[in-house]
Amino acid sequence: MGYHIGLSNYGAQSLLNCIPSSIAANLPKAMPNPVPDVETHGIIITDQVGNVLLAPPTKPFKDVYELAKISRGLSSMITYRDRLRDVLLEGVPVKCNKKCNKYVETQEGIWVFFEDGTQEFCNILVGADGINSPNISIPKHLMDKANKIHGNVSAQYEKEMLKRTSADVLKSRNVTFKISTPLGPFGVIIRDNILKVINVMINFYSFADNLIFKN
Repeated sequence: MGYHIGLSNYGAQSLLNCIPSSIAANLPKAMPNPVPDVETHGIIITDQVGNVLLAPPTKPFKDVYELAKISRGLSSMITYRDRLRDVLLEGVPVKCNKKCNKYVETQEGIWVFFEDGTQEFCNILVGADGINSPNISIPKHLMDKANKIHGNVSAQYEKEMLKRTSADVLKSRNVTFKISTPLGPFGVIIRDNILKVINVMINFYSFADNLIFKN
């Protein structure tokens, strides 16, 4: 899990629409201000010695509120993951070391039962414990239908992977294999030049877009 989270102008708009003003007022705590005349918000890709290869143009903005007002193009800023989590959790009661055993849906809402014998009632239950959650249950008639059409994909995949050697698995994951392989001097030159060409194209498109949509 990375330390930073990138937030685009569209993401900022959605975030501000989802949280109360009291929380929105504290968002700058999780978003660093650039060093004047040295840093800017945005994305830059450099080579091993710091030469800029790709720097998509972005509209200038001071904070997350100005970022959210940018309606065209793509601008972004970084946020500190841990600080953003703390800001968003303000006023939210969090209980640690709880393990959910099951939940029961009723006409009034949802009862959630925990391993320690306690239970909670809620209107909305969000499962964020991943695809291997012990609490995920799929109705039998849907599973039977899925098995007839597609078979048990996960089980079949695991069986096939167990039959193959590690080398075969790596070869089948072409992208991962290529990324883990050193490019070499010639490969680096090609990659860097491709990024430079992309950079020119992106900046040209942005320039043309600004001419057409000045307002």
